[in-house]
Order: sequence, then C-alpha cells, then structure tokens
Amino acid sequence: MNQTSIGFKKAVHSIFGWILLFLAVFLGMVGAVLGFLLCAVFLSNITLLSLMAVLVCFLISFSLSGFAGGKLLRAHRSRLALGVGLATVIGIILISSFTIFKPLVPSSEIIQPRVPETVDYWDLETGSRIAYLKFPFTA
Repeated sequence: MNQTSIGFKKAVHSIFGWILLFLAVFLGMVGAVLGFLLCAVFLSNITLLSLMAVLVCFLISFSLSGFAGGKLLRAHRSRLALGVGLATVIGIILISSFTIFKPLVPSSEIIQPRVPETVDYWDLETGSRIAYLKFPFTA
C-alpha cells in the first residue's frame, strides 16, 4: 500500500470514529428515554425507572464510544468509553432534573380553589369522596 491510501484509510477511520462518538451520546440519551418508558410498563417506582434509564444510557454510550475509541484512540479506548459514558449519564441526569423532575409550580405557590358553601359530598363504598353542586334548572 502506498502512503496516500494509508492516509486515506486513517482519515476514514477517524471520521467514522467521530461519527460513532456522536452517536454514542445521542443514542445513549434516546436509550435512556426508551428504557424509562419501556420499564414503566412493568414498574411503577420512579426511583427504579430512573435507575434503569441511567443504566441503559450508560451501557449504550459506553459500548458505542468504546467501539469508536478503537477507531480513534486505541491506547486509551477504555478511558474514552468510560468518560463518554459518564458524561452522557451526567448530561441526562441534569437535563431530566431541570425538565422532567422539576415541578411546574412549587407546592408553596399552588392556590387552593375556594369551595362554595353549597357543595355537598358523596362518600362512596370504595372510600372515595365526590363533591357535587346542585344547580336549579332553568329553561
């Protein structure tokens, strides 16, 4: 092989490695969302759902960036994979903590509606309580 073809091959490997690195982060985040939603079918505990999402995110981004590291940095492949995996997990935690897990309105600012004095309640056998109002019918 001549020098030109070797240089071209290295350039292609490098470009492919950078594309895989980008995909590792992107697909890790997508995997976290899908993992969260798919586990929600079987689990109802928000802590377990969050842990599963973080685990899926780390595994996807770690494995893809490890493969990309083989194309970019053979000697430091595992360090690159660990760094990208942890950075992706930290990113998904920060994004979700400021968007999904942040209440839209703080509980101290929730205004309780004033209940009219004419409200009656109906206690059901299940333990539920329903409030109702009677309005006169006018045609």
